[in-house]
Amino acid sequence: MPKPKTASHIDQLRQLASSGNTEAFVERLRPLLSDDFSRWFAELKVQKLIGQFRSKAHIETIRDLLLQPEGKKTPLQRAEAEAVGHHLDVCLFFQDLYDYIDAQTAALSCRVGHPATALSRNDPLVLR
Repeated sequence: MPKPKTASHIDQLRQLASSGNTEAFVERLRPLLSDDFSRWFAELKVQKLIGQFRSKAHIETIRDLLLQPEGKKTPLQRAEAEAVGHHLDVCLFFQDLYDYIDAQTAALSCRVGHPATALSRNDPLVLR
């Protein structure tokens, strides 16, 4: 179970991700990664914080802000930056997959059954 301070940081990051505020998210995440990379990188993955943005554009913006900040040197060491970059690649892949699934299933009406096609109690396919 996360420590209270850790839970507070995670809640803040989660709220920023849900609101789509990439700049504030990175500004909040950057010092945490600098202070204790292994702990916060694990939290980033376990809590699926990047995936909560649900947008390829947001994930790409996070990559730019975190790994290539304008006029600043990234606070991450090379191996750490590579690990974060790989994680962002994985997040982009899954977001691409989710977007594809959403596009392919948008026209399906699987949540609403038409009464004429619904199985009746007398139908042999209904399990009893």
